[in-house]
Amino acid sequence: MKATVDRETLRDILTESGRYVSSRVSLPVLGGVLVEAGDGRLTVRATDLETSYTGETTAEVGEPGRVLVNSKLLAKTVAVGADAVTITDEGDRIAVDLGDATVRLRPLAAEDFPALPEPGTGPTGTLDAADLGTLGRVAVATETDESRPVLTGVLLDGADATATDAHRLNVGRLGSSVGGTALVPGRTVALLAKMKSGQVDVTVEDSQVRFAATVTAGTKKAPRTHRMQVLTKLIEGTFPDFRKLMPDGGESLTVDSVQLAAAVKRIASLVRNNIPVHLSASDGALVIEAFDQDLGEASAQVPVVDLDADWTGFAANPTFLVAAVAAAAPSGNVTLRGVDGFKPWTVAAEGSTVSALVMPMRLS
Repeated sequence: MKATVDRETLRDILTESGRYVSSRVSLPVLGGVLVEAGDGRLTVRATDLETSYTGETTAEVGEPGRVLVNSKLLAKTVAVGADAVTITDEGDRIAVDLGDATVRLRPLAAEDFPALPEPGTGPTGTLDAADLGTLGRVAVATETDESRPVLTGVLLDGADATATDAHRLNVGRLGSSVGGTALVPGRTVALLAKMKSGQVDVTVEDSQVRFAATVTAGTKKAPRTHRMQVLTKLIEGTFPDFRKLMPDGGESLTVDSVQLAAAVKRIASLVRNNIPVHLSASDGALVIEAFDQDLGEASAQVPVVDLDADWTGFAANPTFLVAAVAAAAPSGNVTLRGVDGFKPWTVAAEGSTVSALVMPMRLS
């Protein structure tokens, strides 16, 4: 194999593919990327056996072929160098010509690299750049404990996207339907949300889902593009019926989201991590308080934009509350709506594609 490709584009692809390689010591081939050249294209593949990545770009192919090389070493090798890089299979070494330097890497056994699945149908839906932002704000509510696998995923159901860790729940509304229902690993969704792409084609199938897009990198004056595809197995299990969890009615209070988040962070930093913050309304202001029997107490106020007369207030985990505000309203006004200190509270904003549900905490 011998192929010459734009170095920065290859670096972009290797940065993406490196997020999908496996760190399993028992399977070293999964720590590598399969580099294939042919038909004027260079393709890079990676997998952890649950999710697979494919990135490709145009290349000057002198000799078609494929090599398997350690992902981290190749990424470090092409991090700097000339505009173009040439990769050549020399048998017992893989030569990487950077113009002003040549690095020879030991190959891995390409024949041991697993065959990657392919989608069986065409796209069932699309996502635009705004949808990717929505997915990123939803995915922060996924569970990180692998002992509850269903909650580690983001549920894509038509034009709805939902995530919960049983203490909070984020619901997003997409611009259009993905064409089916898929419980997608939250980590995969979070990575996709960071992509710079105007359109992502989604293919939902019975046991897997594919995301394919043209990704843009570089500057506005000198943009770079490449094609990418991520195909992941769906999480098995029944996701909670989020529509039944969303409360109806309740009284509301509206404040500036940036001021609220800043006040909660400031108060929470003065007490221990497991201490809730209590929110109440007084004299046209939202009062945020925290009480720590060992360290003392702290309070702050945020001006109220709008307030229902019977708004009761509640206590909440400050980390979850700040995350809910950031998901629903990164800027502008945010509305806290609920019934009492025992039922879930909705954090939402006018015009926002994401709303969040926060479980109240009891004050001891």
